[in-house]
Amino acid sequence: MKRLNCAALLIFVGMLIPAVALSQTVNLTASNISVGGGKLVSGQLCAVPVDNSNHPLTASALGGTAGGALTTEAACAVVTNGALAGGYTLPDTALTRPLNVCLRITITDSNQNGKAVYTAPCVQPASSGPAVTGPQAWCTVSGATTCNFDKYAPSIPAQVLVGNGINDPGANGVMKRIAPNTTAPAMFVDIVALWASGSCTSGYLKFDGSCSTPAGSGGMVFPSAGLGASTGAAWRTPVFSDVVALWASGSCTSGYLKFDGSCSTPSGSMVYPSAGLGVSTGAAWRTPAFSDVVNLWASGSCTSGYLKYDGSCSTPAGGTTYTAGQGVSTGGNVLSTTSVTTSQIPFSNQNSLTSAMQLVVAPTSFAYTIPTNGTITGSTTMRNGTSQVLLQTLPTATWTVTLYKYPASTAGCLASAPSSIGTVAVATSGAQTWAVTQTSFAVGDCLVIVAPAVVDTSASGVYGVIAVID
Repeated sequence: MKRLNCAALLIFVGMLIPAVALSQTVNLTASNISVGGGKLVSGQLCAVPVDNSNHPLTASALGGTAGGALTTEAACAVVTNGALAGGYTLPDTALTRPLNVCLRITITDSNQNGKAVYTAPCVQPASSGPAVTGPQAWCTVSGATTCNFDKYAPSIPAQVLVGNGINDPGANGVMKRIAPNTTAPAMFVDIVALWASGSCTSGYLKFDGSCSTPAGSGGMVFPSAGLGASTGAAWRTPVFSDVVALWASGSCTSGYLKFDGSCSTPSGSMVYPSAGLGVSTGAAWRTPAFSDVVNLWASGSCTSGYLKYDGSCSTPAGGTTYTAGQGVSTGGNVLSTTSVTTSQIPFSNQNSLTSAMQLVVAPTSFAYTIPTNGTITGSTTMRNGTSQVLLQTLPTATWTVTLYKYPASTAGCLASAPSSIGTVAVATSGAQTWAVTQTSFAVGDCLVIVAPAVVDTSASGVYGVIAVID
């Protein structure tokens, strides 16, 4: 049976809503998602957790389980004729850890090859706060929390009022007026002119507005880099005794230097335990056991279940299955797939193309196979069976990307040695030539697509899909 794996293979950072967090999620609805003056016929709405600077949050930054466990999986839902598919849930950002996580909402149009047609950089659906009670409230609480995306209004800062005031010279620092309503950055001569009524032509600027040359002469210079000791007439390299002499008025002849200026020899002969965790017996170190850690929970009375963040222990509930996006579901805290015909790995990279740039890095949570030349036999549509690599601006010469398979590794899939599985050549006309060997990917493997080593000055805006069978 073929199963869809699309959501799990998105290269964007995402999230999942496990069964244990039902009371900490919100339902997201919409019936009037529009593009170009009309309702979006077919597309997707995806949510990715980001920080307040719109940077994707890493797994290490998403601690705790409150508000729905945030992971590196994307949460997407299908949009059909402007309506969002039912059963789409997101974390309650009033309960996430960290609190008030931003969700970057992106809406893509399937009829434009998955092009992003709308992005909201920081959406915060919640069961309390401004989302429910504010002047632009878009969420309601009646048992469960429901947020209507049709009512969502992004927060846009007020724009600068353009007036007829003094022109900004466009630089920081001290300014000077050079004409009516016109300023410019001041030069050092403008500052010097403030001393001695503008007649300061030599010497140094003094505190009283005059200028003169300080009396005295000398050639004192800084010592060489590091500590320096003065002889009274020159610098010399210090030795340890110069520092020791500061303790006990120079009479410290044995022991160790103490914080109070005295010196003595500390008592005791304690040593560190062997590398790793250590447990003290009161007189020596011993090798710890797992029970030493478990005893820290519930005052040592934790005899069953799982260790929780609050020091208690219990067995988490679970077992109910909830749909988390087309082709993907969670049941009993386990991610599985639902039955469909084929799957796709969509990708997009709008950055400037550099030599041998990694255009796509797609780790997988499910096993799948890329068919020969990226085409699934018996399927004739781009949506289901044909892979594509497209450019917004065509190249001046044939532009060839290479597909690599990185085997799974405990240090991350990119830490392993890759193997090439083929190439895709894009001609100046946009025609594509696929030379890809059928290749299977196991859980933890990575698909990486790399740009040519020679940069084409015209090629830009890479996007497309890879058709797969899982």
